Amino acid sequence: MQHLPLALLALAACTPTDDTADTQPTVDVCAEAGLPSSYDQVSADYLALEAATFALGDSVMDLFHAGDIDAIWTMCSPDVQALVSKADLESIYDQVFETAPVDQLIGRRSMGVGRGMYDASTWDWQGIVLAITWGFDAEGQLSALSINQASDLPEPYPDYDSSVEFAFPLGCLVYTAWGGRDELHNYHTYYAPNAYAYDFIMWQQGGTCAEPCEANEDYWIFGQPLYAPAAGTVAEAEDGNPDMPPGEKDPPALEGNHVTIEVAPGEYLLMAHMQNGSVLVATGDTVERGQHIGNVGNSGNTTESHLHIHLQDQVVYGAQAESMPQDFYGIMVDGEDVARGMPAGSSFVVPGD
Repeated sequence: MQHLPLALLALAACTPTDDTADTQPTVDVCAEAGLPSSYDQVSADYLALEAATFALGDSVMDLFHAGDIDAIWTMCSPDVQALVSKADLESIYDQVFETAPVDQLIGRRSMGVGRGMYDASTWDWQGIVLAITWGFDAEGQLSALSINQASDLPEPYPDYDSSVEFAFPLGCLVYTAWGGRDELHNYHTYYAPNAYAYDFIMWQQGGTCAEPCEANEDYWIFGQPLYAPAAGTVAEAEDGNPDMPPGEKDPPALEGNHVTIEVAPGEYLLMAHMQNGSVLVATGDTVERGQHIGNVGNSGNTTESHLHIHLQDQVVYGAQAESMPQDFYGIMVDGEDVARGMPAGSSFVVPGD
């Protein structure tokens, strides 16, 4: 299970407990929990922060093209300066920007995580697709930087169309950190077992957590109820793994506390990183669509509380399994009704009316 790769972007490196079916929360429940229930509640803040982040990203690109390493170094946060030297920045300039300009933009997105924002883009550079990410903290300092060649690997099930109508597993407005079928919006695409996976978090008030963002409870999504997106039989359920402190991870546990439901012959829906002690089902149980099966946590190989969910062709997650495309039905994406769709990274999603 790949975790949110958000701490690794430095180059050179009131929760309901009812377990009955059809208990998706109402707007009032979201408000009582201090969580947004519609895109309108977050869009202005998010888009303003996105615009500011893109402007900062443009500044970094301009400075690299100009070879002004001192100015870039001045923008770097102390944490980045501890990991990346001026010589490293000069090497980036020599190998990339001095060789040829990076000016053929293919795609661009933002990603809000923690109390920061990322400017991610892809570029056609001498026939090579470069993936470039600049991260900025709340003070506008350069908190992360990454330049890599995009992998562009083939999809494991490019034409597969599941007949299962998957409901959205969370009740209040969530933010798609990773999702979709291209690497810019979904880093999972480089690894077949995860290729179509989603990572969902919650964003409001400038970030995915409340200051100081040091405990899991500071993260908006931590402890939120998780509902079965489809009926089926529990093929695997695990609980008892600790919720890791933010920024730390437990790679041996991979999925952490998780539930895998056989939703159709040869189709297994995995929901991972659940809260310790929250799993409400056991292997062999039959679950109904909309049934409360546990809560979102931060267990396993993850650096921030989130829901990882994907459809796969085998019970056990691992190199032998392959992810399968999974659409959600009856959702709203960035305030628009979507009868059926695959939310892409950077989009806000909530169940439809």
